[in-house]
Amino acid sequence: MKKLVNVLLIVSSIIVMSLLTTGVLEGDISIGKNNTFISGDQIITNIIGVQNGTDVNFTDIISSNTLEVAGNTFLAVSSGNVGIGTSKPTVVLDVVGVVNLSDGDVSISGGNFRVLGGNYIVGAPGIDVAAFIAGAALNAGLFFDATAARFKFTNTVGAASISIGAVNGHVEIGDVATTPPNNGFSVKFLEDGSDTSMRILNSAAGGSTDETSELQFQHGLAGVAGKIVSGRQGTYSSGATADSWLGFYTATNNVDMTAMNLTSDKDAIFYGNVGIGIPTPTKKLHVIGDGNISQNLTTNFIFSEINLHDDVGVVVDLVNIMEFVNISNYDSNITNGLELTDNTFFTLKITGTYMLTYSISFSGTANSEIGFDVGINSNPSNVCHSHRTLDTTSQVGNTGSSCIIRIVTDDIITLMARDEQSPVRDINVIASSMTLLRVGD
Repeated sequence: MKKLVNVLLIVSSIIVMSLLTTGVLEGDISIGKNNTFISGDQIITNIIGVQNGTDVNFTDIISSNTLEVAGNTFLAVSSGNVGIGTSKPTVVLDVVGVVNLSDGDVSISGGNFRVLGGNYIVGAPGIDVAAFIAGAALNAGLFFDATAARFKFTNTVGAASISIGAVNGHVEIGDVATTPPNNGFSVKFLEDGSDTSMRILNSAAGGSTDETSELQFQHGLAGVAGKIVSGRQGTYSSGATADSWLGFYTATNNVDMTAMNLTSDKDAIFYGNVGIGIPTPTKKLHVIGDGNISQNLTTNFIFSEINLHDDVGVVVDLVNIMEFVNISNYDSNITNGLELTDNTFFTLKITGTYMLTYSISFSGTANSEIGFDVGINSNPSNVCHSHRTLDTTSQVGNTGSSCIIRIVTDDIITLMARDEQSPVRDINVIASSMTLLRVGD
């Protein structure tokens, strides 16, 4: 039969023990090192131990280093380890059961705080609690916002700087809202008069060009659906200024396809059709709407024209019979795809087949016969030849020609004249024009 026992122990050089019972005490009670402290089927309601004014070292008075209450292990000591709720502690303090710390702090001066199995639970459901806070700034740390169902990292003034939705897992960084984030991943800062930026940094250095930084996009589990890539353009040594390129990629059958590149020279290179005013362009450049071009437009359809007109005329000195001389003093009217140099000749920029047309008005010596032709690199083409005879000195002659001619990039195109009779005579060119139209590759 179990009895209620009140025990008061005062341990000093003389041991005084007072036992108050409400019935017969069954079993032995002995006090001393390595002796049974309490045996039998007793229920202990109060134990006080004092030795020379200080707490008793229970290790010295617990039989077999174990204290049991009502058949349950209350305290155990083994190899220097202390166990509560277990008779075989394996670490310095080994607790089996729920620990309720209602006030005060738990301080760890060294080592680690670990949760080996189970969960680390802070607070009760439905309230805002702090999981980790900074000792020097109690507003800064990791909190669970039960009202908004989010985890939030706060700064020293208590404002949330990172918010993670507890339900959807969305992330918001910066000046976050008081509601759960709902945009997947967002960055928001109020920087009035300054910049807000997000950096993807590849810190590799050296002379190679194969390091890149990427921002990838994916839909489902089908692989990368698109990405923006930045890389070096040209090699450089560590610490030197580097040029870079920026590439935009899409995917076809899970294979990356370059859509557009931006170079350090501010060039934009498109690898597909470009539409302006149309969502489905069918040509390399497909425009719906008006366009305004302030300078030259170079396309496969190239039209260029130069003109010469002078009220007093331009004197051309024909130095020898059968020798062609360049006619100069032209003005550029349209130089699309060509370049007018020294007001004398065109320099071709795009290889192709061109229709060339020229016309000329001139005057000269009576009974002179003047021939004209188109020159390629200062040689007459012999495919655009024309000539005219002047009957009188005051007569104005007009002539011209049109031909199809193949010319290539950097060829020099001129309009030439020659005296086709002897003696040599000068001519006065009053007006002239030459046009080129690209009609094929």
